[in-house]
Amino acid sequence: INKHGEIAGFATVIIDRISIPEPPFERRITATRGFFLDKKGRCTILNFPGARLTEATGLNDDGIVVGHYADAAGDFHGFVWDSGLFLTFDVPFADATLTAPAGINNVGQIVGFYFDNNRTESLPNGHAHGFLYDKGTSASFVFPDSTATIPDDINDDGLIVGIYGDENLVGHSFLFQDDQFVTIEVPFAGAVSTDVSGLNNRGQIVGRYVTSNPGDPVNPFLSHGFVATPKRSLKLVANR
Repeated sequence: INKHGEIAGFATVIIDRISIPEPPFERRITATRGFFLDKKGRCTILNFPGARLTEATGLNDDGIVVGHYADAAGDFHGFVWDSGLFLTFDVPFADATLTAPAGINNVGQIVGFYFDNNRTESLPNGHAHGFLYDKGTSASFVFPDSTATIPDDINDDGLIVGIYGDENLVGHSFLFQDDQFVTIEVPFAGAVSTDVSGLNNRGQIVGRYVTSNPGDPVNPFLSHGFVATPKRSLKLVANR
């Protein structure tokens, strides 16, 4: 959501209806489509031409939307949507097999992740790297010794938040700026993982954390939301 109250996201929509003789007398054919809801409440469905699915994941105050789509062959690409016009957005790295933008700020910087072609049994899609697009140039970044680096959002000061997987494939969260990483872990008792999802221009961060609930075999983990305000005492854990 941006400062105007405009919203971007994605939903399952009905793209066809097939009549059948038995109740409920029709079969609904659905697909995943992005959407943009403007400040007047008008909703535009975002469907990249020829795509199997389209998902909008980021929005800035100018109403520019970023996201990803799957083409007819099932390959994923990023996109930028502005006032009804789509532009394919793929990072220019030779080993990139997928591009997934996640956020765009009011300066036009875009963050997201891409997969390389280094596939293993534990990482069948390849290694996920973060990227930052700024003024026509794309830069890759990876949290040191991680199995995946997945940025989620960027604010106008260039602060980036996201998640990374350690060598045991356990997820953690990070803040990244000026080639430096800070790990973000909520300080609450019982928390076993922290998953950030966004931040604003004040540096406030939102997300969720998970606690262990071993007494319930049906729901062994509980999910909680959080809001965090960063302090100057955040400890640098690694450079880029």
